[in-house]
Amino acid sequence: MPFILPPPPLPKISQNNISKKIKYNGCDSSFQHNYRLNYNQVSNSQQTDSDKAVKPKNKKVRCPKVIIVDNFKDKTVQLDDKEERMLSHGEIIAKIIEKENPNIELEGISIDFNNDEQIQEAFKIIAENAKGDKNIKGVNFSAATLVQLSKFGKPVLLRDPNYKKAFKDDVKKIIKKVLPGFYKSIQSIEKVTSMGIPVYISGGNQGVKKFNLYSCANGVITVGATDKGGNKIAISANSKLVDRYEQGVFNPDYFKKRSCEDNNSLINIEGTSLSTPVAIAKDFKY
Repeated sequence: MPFILPPPPLPKISQNNISKKIKYNGCDSSFQHNYRLNYNQVSNSQQTDSDKAVKPKNKKVRCPKVIIVDNFKDKTVQLDDKEERMLSHGEIIAKIIEKENPNIELEGISIDFNNDEQIQEAFKIIAENAKGDKNIKGVNFSAATLVQLSKFGKPVLLRDPNYKKAFKDDVKKIIKKVLPGFYKSIQSIEKVTSMGIPVYISGGNQGVKKFNLYSCANGVITVGATDKGGNKIAISANSKLVDRYEQGVFNPDYFKKRSCEDNNSLINIEGTSLSTPVAIAKDFKY
């Protein structure tokens, strides 16, 4: 059976390359949009006041906690023609959740999406922390590794729930042989979902003929994208492996601090990775 070729081996990482926590202030409508990136291990005695995590102002309210596993380091999203207004993909995800549901407490782990070892370590950290923190309710992992549905038999049969599960299991068997590193990443995700913590992933941005290999992990929620009117957008994955659809089209002004800022935004930002945090924000409004 034809399949994608495995990627070249990735260099081993040290623990210092992973950001342990990025905390956002939750349980309050007045967000400061500040966060802490700790790429190197820092002891408590070495931390400055600016390094310390922002605490919820209302300590009596127990907010649901969502972990964002994403790239917070690379500034890749440009909001307009002013280069200084650049955000990382992780910042974009966080801002959507903040705006759609300010009662969620956010923490995050910064990773390279192309590094299986970092992804595995991130979900290991989540699983370990979830044992003592029952308030962790979900994970946003807006990553997608896409392959052709047609390479795996008859996708039309995915309408049958039993076939859908068998389809996922068969694909994972192939992944285990061909992409062992990726398979370990799926296992690390399933470790978290087996604890009752759903992992929300993006459906993918290459249309109806491809699907996200992460969709084969047990317990994930795969999210496709619509416009503001609820119409599925052309680039969104659109198969029975997609569990739901949410808005994935935003004007860049949505992410700016003040609506009165000059508007140089000519093109919308869109994609299934943006619909994933919308789904999380909706699910934890309680």
